[in-house]
Amino acid sequence: MDIPRLTGSGAFAWLPDDGDVTDQDVSLDSVSMMPKTVAGSVAMSRRLLKQSTPQIDALVAEDLARGAALTIDLAALEGDGTGNSPIGVANTPDVLAQTITDLTAGVPTWEEAVGFVTALDSHDAATGSLAYICTPAVRGGMKTKTKDAGSGQFVIGTDGTVGGEEVLVTSQLSPKRIMYGNWNDLLIGHVGRARYRPGHRL
Repeated sequence: MDIPRLTGSGAFAWLPDDGDVTDQDVSLDSVSMMPKTVAGSVAMSRRLLKQSTPQIDALVAEDLARGAALTIDLAALEGDGTGNSPIGVANTPDVLAQTITDLTAGVPTWEEAVGFVTALDSHDAATGSLAYICTPAVRGGMKTKTKDAGSGQFVIGTDGTVGGEEVLVTSQLSPKRIMYGNWNDLLIGHVGRARYRPGHRL
């Protein structure tokens, strides 16, 4: 499935009262979504199915569903596109990058955290469902890293945001990685549907 993507807008100009507007072309390309398959399997004996309380098949089905969701999340964020893996945000060509000088913990300074927003603003792209996403360790570091030498304020404020921008946390990211963007633009295509039967695969 090819999804159109706008890469350049039409031009605008001021006209006299009875002037005619000149048609402009917009620049488009497309993002291709290729089918991928994720699967998990758990073997259960007939005796286990008959004698378990609570019902083991319900517990396993729930665990398989959670495992599939986590696998999809990880691929969406960091999939490398090799083999049968999708390409995630971290490995998508031309994604903007922000330098973090703290290579030990990966915790951005206040200026570096603001730099994520500035980069999107410079491309007129700071719209939509904007948020940082990072590991628990990076978020913890931002809660204790001071903004400057004298204010007593931290990169993540008492409201849990970075300058009003939401901070989401996940253990799915690589250590010391932090992202920022419009998460409405992250497309995950689902083809078919999950299924579960005892002794079969989800």
